[in-house]
Amino acid sequence: DMWYVADETLTVNAVNALAEKGRAWLAGEQIPPMGDFGGSFQLDFLPPDTPLTAFVQFQDSCQIDGASYAISLIRDETPPVVAYARLHGGAATTSTQTVTLAVQASDAWSNQLQMRTVLCEHSADGQSDQVCAHPIDDEPYGPYRAVQSVTFGDTPAHKVALVQLRDISGNETAVLETSVLYDPIPPENMQIAFAEDDATRVAAIEG
Repeated sequence: DMWYVADETLTVNAVNALAEKGRAWLAGEQIPPMGDFGGSFQLDFLPPDTPLTAFVQFQDSCQIDGASYAISLIRDETPPVVAYARLHGGAATTSTQTVTLAVQASDAWSNQLQMRTVLCEHSADGQSDQVCAHPIDDEPYGPYRAVQSVTFGDTPAHKVALVQLRDISGNETAVLETSVLYDPIPPENMQIAFAEDDATRVAAIEG
């Protein structure tokens, strides 16, 4: 299993009832001497975005060294990459109250992504400020979903979905926006007027 680390320092807590001494080191480093074991080891200055292998080893009161244990880890500082976030396939308008929100994202080191979304809106004429259900920082993260359904309220408006993702190490993307104009009301009270010459021409064609 891979351990994902957000900081340059990693504390490894270990339990060994017979251990009096121990040591921990990274692959490629010189193996340190055994030291008094206090229940944890600290590994410092982990390089970013590089897969690493750490080793832990114990020694008992008879100065017999146990086998070394390998730990695969990475200090992950790279947030997920979002290829796109689209409401209703990226269309400009829709009369459909329930549409899809499609989000395509990936991460350099882990496929364990989380996502949160909040629905906002502003008036169809663009004159009102954007109003959201609540700030996106108040929305808890949930599992990443490439496609999900979104249902709008009844009022025609520009509907905006705020989207944010994070990886297993806690690296977050910027907040992304995708919008569509929701207009379920058909045209009403339409009137057609012709200039006199056009009316004559239409009458001639129809006659």
